[in-house]
Amino acid sequence: MIWQLIISFLTAMGIVLLLWLFFGALVLPMKPAAWLWQAQGDAQTLQKQYEAYVWLRESGLGPARLILWDAGLDQEALRLARWWAYSDGRILFAEGSARLNELTYKAQERAHGADDLAGDSGRSGLSK
Repeated sequence: MIWQLIISFLTAMGIVLLLWLFFGALVLPMKPAAWLWQAQGDAQTLQKQYEAYVWLRESGLGPARLILWDAGLDQEALRLARWWAYSDGRILFAEGSARLNELTYKAQERAHGADDLAGDSGRSGLSK
């Protein structure tokens, strides 16, 4: 009697595990993607958003790339965004619509496995 309960329990757990893996594969993105954030406000707000992005990226729930678009950052937040783009090759920073279009194109190319464009050495987010 006890063996039947144990076998039934293990079978049920196995089915739950298989369903969990199946639905998890459906929910998570199959290709690396990029997020586009319209960044505005102060450095404290931007820092909280960045920490959320890092947590999602490291847990495997978020995309590998982040494109920050300046839509009204203060001076301290601008310095912070420029530093992240300089120090982390997965973060790109755009300070205008033309730069945004260029970085979006580069992120799409990288997501599809293309090499760095035009000699870009992973520091493409550094604003000029």
